[in-house]
Amino acid sequence: MDRNEILKLLEKEEGNKLEFKERFNDSILKTISAFANTHGGLIIVGVNNKKEIVGIDTNDKNY
Repeated sequence: MDRNEILKLLEKEEGNKLEFKERFNDSILKTISAFANTHGGLIIVGVNNKKEIVGIDTNDKNY
């Protein structure tokens, strides 16, 4: 997944196929289980509740 694909996903709302998580923790395990028991989904780690990318320098041209 490249930068543009991630930025497009950030424009969407979380739902039964998309979740944003700031960091890997126990809540991700619940989401993985829920997605596995339905029709799958996508978890983007490194995005906070305000849909801000955290943990990487977004000004870096290599990101």
